[in-house]
Amino acid sequence: MGNCCNGGVDSAQPISKNEPKITETLPREEQIIIENEKKLEFSKLNSKDIIKSLKSEGSQNCLSMPQLKRAFFDLQLSETDLSSPDSAFYKILAKLKNDKKLYEIRKLVLLALLVGKGAPQDKAVWLFKQYDLDASGVIDAEEVETMLNEMIDLAVNILPLSARGDEEGCLTKEEEDTYKSMLLAGQQSMVQEVMKLLLNQNEIGETEFVAKICDPSQQLNKLLWSYGVRLLLKNYGNHNNIESH
Repeated sequence: MGNCCNGGVDSAQPISKNEPKITETLPREEQIIIENEKKLEFSKLNSKDIIKSLKSEGSQNCLSMPQLKRAFFDLQLSETDLSSPDSAFYKILAKLKNDKKLYEIRKLVLLALLVGKGAPQDKAVWLFKQYDLDASGVIDAEEVETMLNEMIDLAVNILPLSARGDEEGCLTKEEEDTYKSMLLAGQQSMVQEVMKLLLNQNEIGETEFVAKICDPSQQLNKLLWSYGVRLLLKNYGNHNNIESH
């Protein structure tokens, strides 16, 4: 796909001071995915700026290709990946279209949050707002569950496309599928346990949500970055207990 890194994956680390430090040994597959995600257009900018531009151009919670191009122009991002079927970003964006071939803003926002730069507090606020559809300042258990499953889908089923290829520094489809299967084995446990940590009752307000998500002691701050979602899945799949890591 012309996007994979040429070697140098042994020390894959976040590039932003806001991101959680990786203190565990990463699987080779994760190292490769992290390095290739850094090359995606949205990884170059603050997620807050990306989201504001997307929302200003969108209508009815969707973006057409011309609207997405305007957002890219506003953000001073290259439009090349929007028209190049061989590019990783093009293939990722294609997965974010609905039945009407329009790009869903909520999924684009999640993409910006998971790979873009930004302070944890800002990311947590924007994440909350995507699921507080009635602007009540509260989201319930069903909305939190939907949030977590959509984040997992993006982090595990879609973003690893950035690393797909047969050349050095890429993952073959077989390698990617094997890694994804291992991660998704922890999905049910992770969703259940994170919901327990977030929800005192059946709902949570914005202030409490942001405080809990940004609290590193429970490692929920990992949810704000794609690699963090995958590492939580791996840990839950292996040990079924976030607090043991």
